[in-house]
Amino acid sequence: MLIITATWHAKLGMDAELKEHLTTMVHAVQDHEPDCLEYTLHQGAHDPALFFLYEQYRTQAAFELHKNTDHFKHLIEVTRDLIDVPVTVQSLQIIA
Repeated sequence: MLIITATWHAKLGMDAELKEHLTTMVHAVQDHEPDCLEYTLHQGAHDPALFFLYEQYRTQAAFELHKNTDHFKHLIEVTRDLIDVPVTVQSLQIIA
């Protein structure tokens, strides 16, 4: 199993639009990627411009497939101008 986390931070005043695109992505992944076991979106409790995606994939191949979907490519394109820092992505393994 592969765990991916992605942290996004919206530009001032862009949090609602970024949230909309990220929420749409959650639904697309849930509907079209059966080997993605979890794909959940979180928003900062004290910073509404902060978004955190927690993703679980059955295999590395499932994650590679995810990165090549049309909905992933679209998300990257439409959110490029909505964020104030590059997205931080971490790849993790469950150890306990």
